This record gives sequence, structure tokens and C-alpha cells, in this order.
Amino acid sequence: NLRIPEPLERWLRWVVVILGAMFWYGRKLQRMHEQMIVHQETATIERGRRLAAVGEVCAAVAHGIRNPLAAISSSAQLGLSHGVVDDNTRSRLQDVLAECKRLDQRVTRLIGFASTVSLAPKPFNLRDVVDQAVHELRPKLDEREIKLTVAFALDVVLQGDRERMIQCVIELLSNSLEYTPRGGRIDVTCVECGQRSGFVDLHVTDTGPGIPQSVMDRVFDLFFTTRPGGTGIGLASVKQTVHGHGGEVMVVPNAGHGTRIRLTL
Repeated sequence: NLRIPEPLERWLRWVVVILGAMFWYGRKLQRMHEQMIVHQETATIERGRRLAAVGEVCAAVAHGIRNPLAAISSSAQLGLSHGVVDDNTRSRLQDVLAECKRLDQRVTRLIGFASTVSLAPKPFNLRDVVDQAVHELRPKLDEREIKLTVAFALDVVLQGDRERMIQCVIELLSNSLEYTPRGGRIDVTCVECGQRSGFVDLHVTDTGPGIPQSVMDRVFDLFFTTRPGGTGIGLASVKQTVHGHGGEVMVVPNAGHGTRIRLTL
């Protein structure tokens, strides 16, 4: 009989133990990976169900608000066009029309967030999208004496839904506008993404108080807001639009103070 030397036998036993431990640990990692996949699939299904429920609520809310809203707006418009009113009443009717328009825009945003219908992707220029968003917010910027600068390091053409992307940038700028003090500054910059080839980073940076670290991970959650009277829909719709265009959005550390949000597209 062939006898294995004792040192070699001990070495072989250690090899068997190590191989057994590696096999056991490998199986454990595989089971953990399988469980993570199951959890992710479950979370995706659950999120889909919640969005479907939100969509039903949005449709009901839109129908319940827009019909009386249209009647109120029409009556105020008729009063302005055909009624004999004094200056004070005319000012009040104009306020009614302005508030009706603002409420209708909120309903539109709510429906847009819940909608899963997407238009056929078409090419559009990102700088044109930003310029359009800035143009729509120009009166508010001037009223608050906030300086806004736009700087693009390159020409960017994306494939997607131009109108939704305009609304996305409007939401980001409106959020910065809410928190930037009078006389403050908002900067929009676009540079080539250093981590992903074929992508760009669009930064929106303001000189407001910044986002507390404790809520930084929740600012894009639906219905989460820290602003009195806020709806918690704006930044959630930004996240949905960006993800729908194959991109990412996040709050990034900003040296000094203020908030910087990065869209990777």
C-alpha cells in the first residue's frame, strides 16, 4: 500500500477544507444574489402597482377639478370681456384667471407624471430645451432679481420627448428659484460626462440654503416635500422623465453652499 507522507497529508486536508469553504461561500453568494434579484423584481412590480394606483387617482382628480375650473375661468373671462367693472374688480378677475391657469398646470403635471404613454422619440437640441425653460421662467427670475447663466461646453442632440424634457428643466429651475434668495444666482452648465462615454452631465446649481443631508436621498420620491404647500410631484416627475430618457439624476455635493443637481443624459 502507498503511504502518503504526513506533511503532504496535512497539506491535502487543508486543501480539501479550503476548497469546501470556497464552495460553501460561493453557494452562499449565489443564493444572496438570487434573493436580491427576487427582491428587485418584487419592488419593481410593487412600484408599478403604486404608479397604476396613482394614475387612477390622477385621472379622477383631473376630471373632478378641470370641469369646474373651466367654468370658473370662462366666467371670469366673460366678466373681463363684456362686463362693466371697476379697476379693483378687474384686478380680482385677473387674479382668478391667473390662479385657474396655475391650478390647471398643476393638474397637467400630475397627469403627466402618472401617464405611461410616451411619444415616439425624436431628436432635439438640449440647449434649445434649456433656453425655452429659462424663457418661460424669465418673469419670475427678473421679479426676484436672480441672475441665471447658461453655459454649454458642447452641442448636445438627444433622442426623446422634447416637451417633457422642457418641463423637466422647468421643474428643476423652479425648485432652485423657490429656495434661492433675492439677488441670488442659478447656473446651468453642460459638460461631457467623464464616467460614461456618449453621455453628458447637465448641472443646475443655486445659491440657496442647500438640501439637508438627512433628506437628500428622498428629494426625488413621489409626494415628498419640505416646502409648505408643496406637492412633492415636481422632482419626482424630473426623475421619471430622466429615467425614461435612459439617464440618471442625483444631488451632488456642492462646495460652499447651495444645491447642485446633476442630470446624466
